Amino acid sequence: MSLNEKTLPIIICIIFDFNDEETVDEETETGPSVNLWGVDYSIENTTELDLSDNQLTGIIPETICELTNLNWSPVNLWGVDYSYLYNNQLCPPYPSCIEFEDDVGEQDTSDCD
Repeated sequence: MSLNEKTLPIIICIIFDFNDEETVDEETETGPSVNLWGVDYSIENTTELDLSDNQLTGIIPETICELTNLNWSPVNLWGVDYSYLYNNQLCPPYPSCIEFEDDVGEQDTSDCD
């Protein structure tokens, strides 16, 4: 072939089937977990948990304290203390790992006993 001849590009198409049972592991081992409001959270892997503005009601389960990698103290964002539990309908008494009532932020407690 000389330099003056035109060549056509070769297109190679490879198709991957990611839905094949052998290539997708649908069960992942996360270790022990805590169930809060119908959702399982890994005790070891949960480092952040923002439950604010989720219309959560009732008491906060004491099992939330098993999430030992969390810090429930409010975070100061732009001069405002922001709680990860803010703006729900969560009732006192709060679990022992939540040291101060301010740590839960503003709550609508009108339906609490």
